[in-house]
Amino acid sequence: MEHFRLKNLVYPADRTVIVTAFCSDTSLLKNIEAGYISGNGCHQDGSMPDSLRKFEPIPFDVCGNILEFKLFLAGEGWHSIKLRYSVDGESTYGYLEFYTLYDDLFKLMPYKGNFHCHTTDSDGLNTPQNALCVAREAGFDFTAFSEHRLYTDHTQDCDGLLNKLGIKLFHAEEVHSLPRWVCHIMSLGASSGVSRRQDDLQYKADVEEAEKHYPELAPELRSYAAQSEVILRYISEAGGLGVMCHPYWRQAGRFNVPEALNNVLFERLAFEAVELVTADNVNTSLVNAKYLELARKREPLPVLAGSDWHGQQGERMECACNIIFASECDEKSIVEAIRAGRSVAVSGEISPVVFGDFRLVNYVHFLLRNFYTQRDPLCERLGLLVLCALSGDDSMSDEIARLRAAIDLQNMMLKTQVSI
Repeated sequence: MEHFRLKNLVYPADRTVIVTAFCSDTSLLKNIEAGYISGNGCHQDGSMPDSLRKFEPIPFDVCGNILEFKLFLAGEGWHSIKLRYSVDGESTYGYLEFYTLYDDLFKLMPYKGNFHCHTTDSDGLNTPQNALCVAREAGFDFTAFSEHRLYTDHTQDCDGLLNKLGIKLFHAEEVHSLPRWVCHIMSLGASSGVSRRQDDLQYKADVEEAEKHYPELAPELRSYAAQSEVILRYISEAGGLGVMCHPYWRQAGRFNVPEALNNVLFERLAFEAVELVTADNVNTSLVNAKYLELARKREPLPVLAGSDWHGQQGERMECACNIIFASECDEKSIVEAIRAGRSVAVSGEISPVVFGDFRLVNYVHFLLRNFYTQRDPLCERLGLLVLCALSGDDSMSDEIARLRAAIDLQNMMLKTQVSI
């Protein structure tokens, strides 16, 4: 709404709360009326209105340009207040949307980011420093550089840049089967690299032993399945999370992973998450279909998104992103949240499709509509200005500090803690 905005967007469920709204033009408050409806279409007492367009009239207090609504917000989900008022003598109306969460989710914050991108440390076109700015432009709270067969740590040399951007950098590595890069496995949050161990004699011995577990596969596929098993074990030993990357990626007119091998990877190996969403819609739809099929056979894996961004012309890092619900935006908390299933994968930008647990997907759609639309333009501006500063332009240092403070305020004001 052009003239009205809410102080907070998210409130605790099953409480009586004060919902506060600000008005930019006090003349609009003279003959204003308000009505309420919950996201499930019910009034505060749980009854259904006799018309889809009918809202329950609610009282409110006005103090200067502030409106306060005292409401009992039952259950978890969307809520709306409909305001009817006059502008230049013409009657108009608009909606204030907000959300309620049960305590277990209310105490967590949504953190948005990407784990799958490449820099000049492997085959990407942007330096790690530039890639961090692009990630902040995309509205991300965190990112990771999953370089091919290379474990990197830029948390120290990029510390000042990370603080200026207000973004976190996590450890990742894209590990491949050998000699052909058939299976791509992401190590996320590990304390050390895994690819370097593939040069050891012990790796060969471990793979030969693991091949005995897949007698039904052709010899070459047996090796790739065994290597995947060993790689996942090495990732776990390093404290990392093993993620199946783009299993239906097509190149040279065929899928990179044969279906017989994919069946083994999905059904038998100890992956802890699957990259369901990528920039490739064919991969996304096929992985989703495979995921639903798998759910009938075993416990579903947590889902992630990965743009596989290399910085090439036309690529957009934000075409695929994750929203993770965690207590803090640090590597340990984010990895724990993924393991607990508190992640959703978002595909697309203009009309995003969200995959994951229904409860989280519903909340994320609210955030995409009401929160990120307000915060992301600030992040985009911040990332662009810091990128200019990397080129030697220090003229916008005050604006960079102002934007960083504004983003922090947006995050802080997402939720209210006040209840009656």
